[in-house]
Amino acid sequence: MLWKSFALAAGGLARGTLGMGFQDLMRYGCTIVRRVDTSPNVSLTFDDSPDPVTTVPILESLAAHSVKATFFVIGERVRQHPELFQRILSDGHEIGNHTEHHLDLHKVSPGKLRREIVDCQESIVQAAGIRPKLFRAPYGHFRADMRNPARFSGIEQLVGWDVSPLISETDPKVIAADVLSSTRRGSIILLHDGLIGADPELSRTVGRGVAVSLHKIIPSLLDRGIRLVTSGELLADAVVLPSPAA
Repeated sequence: MLWKSFALAAGGLARGTLGMGFQDLMRYGCTIVRRVDTSPNVSLTFDDSPDPVTTVPILESLAAHSVKATFFVIGERVRQHPELFQRILSDGHEIGNHTEHHLDLHKVSPGKLRREIVDCQESIVQAAGIRPKLFRAPYGHFRADMRNPARFSGIEQLVGWDVSPLISETDPKVIAADVLSSTRRGSIILLHDGLIGADPELSRTVGRGVAVSLHKIIPSLLDRGIRLVTSGELLADAVVLPSPAA
């Protein structure tokens, strides 16, 4: 079908662009950022929330170190676990849109792409009365044609990452070592609050490993003099250079 060809072409364009860096793929109100070079801080982010097993341990680890993070939530999960979603909010964390059903956006039609973004926004609005300004595509599969649906949904920034341990890693020591070896000032760290589509036991073990790893990651970064902030706060540190004169 024609839309499948378009989706593959758009996906190829996105992959090619992302291979060189996220900045400035989007224009007219949305940019994709994976690191803020001008920031002295670092942002912790969690994908696939809320999870009935792993969200609370992660929140408890963050609270133990008085750190605020950004949770990229799945609309379907927000509706299934409203009490966990409210717990994320009540703990003072930032919310981002991670689509309604966690589909691979390189494999869907433009109409389906739009619905995944818009429906997640509406699930969040209905649950909490807030409209997130941040979006992260599942698997990092951004597409050039998501610019308008994102903008019209109230999204201002498309957020990637530059630090992420192996997604299936369960050992907290290995997770922490991977994160700490790659993190620098301005980094956006991607961790997972459970795993969508994975074996339930693996998902639980990964999420718990992440929760424990935070007790090493956070103090180690603080010892380096690095402050941990939400992605919105990190993006506020970005320095926008003027366009060259015509």
